[in-house]
Amino acid sequence: TDAIMGTPAYISPEQAQGLSVDQRSDIYSLGIILYEMVTGRVPFVADTPLAVLFKHISDPLPLPSLVKTDIPASIEQVILKALAKDPQDRFTTTAEFVAAWKRALEERETVHRVPEMTSASASHAAASDHTQRKPAPTGRTVSRSGKPTAWVVGCLAGACLLLSVAGVFLLALNWRNLSPTNPATDTPLPPQTVAPISKNNVLLEDDFSTRKSDWGTLTDADSSVDYENGALRILLFKENFVVWTTPNDQDYQNIHIEVTAINNDTDPTTAFGIICAQQVEDWSFYYFAITPTGEYAIIRATTEKPDIFLTNNGQWASSDLIAQKAPSYRLGADCGNGTLKLYVDGQQIASASDSTYTTGHIGLFTWSGKNAPTADMTFDDFLMTSLE
Repeated sequence: TDAIMGTPAYISPEQAQGLSVDQRSDIYSLGIILYEMVTGRVPFVADTPLAVLFKHISDPLPLPSLVKTDIPASIEQVILKALAKDPQDRFTTTAEFVAAWKRALEERETVHRVPEMTSASASHAAASDHTQRKPAPTGRTVSRSGKPTAWVVGCLAGACLLLSVAGVFLLALNWRNLSPTNPATDTPLPPQTVAPISKNNVLLEDDFSTRKSDWGTLTDADSSVDYENGALRILLFKENFVVWTTPNDQDYQNIHIEVTAINNDTDPTTAFGIICAQQVEDWSFYYFAITPTGEYAIIRATTEKPDIFLTNNGQWASSDLIAQKAPSYRLGADCGNGTLKLYVDGQQIASASDSTYTTGHIGLFTWSGKNAPTADMTFDDFLMTSLE
C-alpha cells in the first residue's frame, strides 16, 4: 500500500485524491505549516474534515497578505510556490524550499530598510519588487483519470493516514463535529413499520465465509478490516476515525440493503452502518448511521459542502426502537426512488426524501467517537435486493 501521513488541514491535493505522491506532497504540507506560522491560521477551514479535503483540491489559496497585511512579499512568494495545486509548480526538493526561504528572509530585511531611503528611484524599485512577489495562485482543479480502486483515510487530531487500498475507504471525518448542539430528540416510529425483507431480485448476498465479493481489507497500526470467523471485522485504534469498505466498483440504484452489525463491546460513541450512492467523481454519498446508545441519522455528504442531516431537523436523535448496547443489530436501508429509509432489527427508524443521488457504490462503515481510542464492529449476512 502507499501510506501517506497528514491531517485534513495539511494534506496535499494529490493525497486527497489518492494520486501518486512524492516529496512535493511533503513540501505542500510544510507549506501549510509555514502559512499557519506566518498568518496564525491554516488556509482552508470547513465544517467537516471531508470538506477541508475538497478545498485543498479545488479552492484557490487565500493570499497570506490578505490574512495578515504586514507579510513581506518575499515571504508570500515562497508560501505560494510551496502551496501550488500542481506538484510540478512547487519546489522540487526540501533543500530548494529551505534555500528559497532563507533568501526570502534576507530580502525581507532589505525591504524593511527601504523606507529609510529617500531617493525616488529606490522607492520605485521596492514597489516593483513587491508586485512581482505576489503571483496569483494557479487555482487548478486536479482531476484523476479512471475510477479509483478505493480510499483509505484515517484521521485523528494530530495525524491522519491516507492509503490507496482496493475496496477500503477510511475517510477523515469527526462524527462529533456532526453531533447536535441541543439534546437529541426522540422520534420513534410505529412498531408495525417493518423492513421489506425479500429475497426476490437479489443483487448481492454475502455471508463472508469466503472472499467471493472481494470486500476491501486492510491491516496497519491504526486500523484493521479483514475477514474473521466467517464475518468481516472492522477495528479502529484511534479517535475520530471512520473506515468503510466496498465489495466492488459497481453502481447500484433503487436498492434495499441489510446487514448484521455485531457489537464487539465497542465504545458506546461508535457509529456504524451503511453507505449508498457513493459518487466516484466527487465523493458524495448517503450514509445511514446508528450508535449503541440508540442515536441515529440519515446524512447526505456532498463535495465541498458540510454534511446535511436529512432527518431529525438537522441533528442526531435517539430512538427507543434501537436497543441500547445490544450484542448485534440487523441494519437495513432503502436507497432509491427519491426515498431513504433506515431500519434497525426490522423496524423503520427514520425516513427522508432526497433525490440528489440516484445511483452509486455501496459500503459498510465504522466510525470511532471523539474520545474513543478504539472501535470494534463485525458485519455479517449482507443482503442487497432491488426495490420493487
